[in-house]
Amino acid sequence: MSASEAGTGGLREHKKRATRTAIHDAALSLVSDRGIDGVTVEEICERAEVSQRTFFNYYPSKAAAVLGMSIHTIGAPDRRRFLAGRDGLVGDLCDLVGAHVEALPDSAGLKRLASCQPGLLGDVGRRMDELRGDLTGLASQRTGNPRTARMAVSLVISALGFTLQSADAPEGRRALSTTLRHVVQEMGDLARSQQ
Repeated sequence: MSASEAGTGGLREHKKRATRTAIHDAALSLVSDRGIDGVTVEEICERAEVSQRTFFNYYPSKAAAVLGMSIHTIGAPDRRRFLAGRDGLVGDLCDLVGAHVEALPDSAGLKRLASCQPGLLGDVGRRMDELRGDLTGLASQRTGNPRTARMAVSLVISALGFTLQSADAPEGRRALSTTLRHVVQEMGDLARSQQ
């Protein structure tokens, strides 16, 4: 294992990133040429040299693969950990989002593609709405205050949107959590400076 691989999570993580990127690149190339409806998951798998099972381990749909974005369901252990609360509400929400949203830092080309093919955003938008609802429910349960929960989730989701649209969007779950915390802090600083 090289020093760079050791610094970024080891060989296993390196292979996962390489597979994820290969699927994304194949999907992006095919859909750019033929449109989302002109491409099958099977064709993406063939181009990326992976099985359909592997494809669905990384992405829930063609659109998610094209955008390089996966939104994972929040499992019971993460729910319990969040409800137990070890940090502030917003910080814990940043960590929860960072652990369940994966995105490749390829925003410029993807924005152009999404503007030409708006159907790409529908699937990811639905998953994001589901995540927002799930986070709001968990935050409400933790705080006992639905208004505070909605506000905290809105702040973190806004930070996520800003981060994913940045030219230097982070790659990796831990990097995303850290970046979200920084962006939320900057948003707070900006809001305070405008008062």
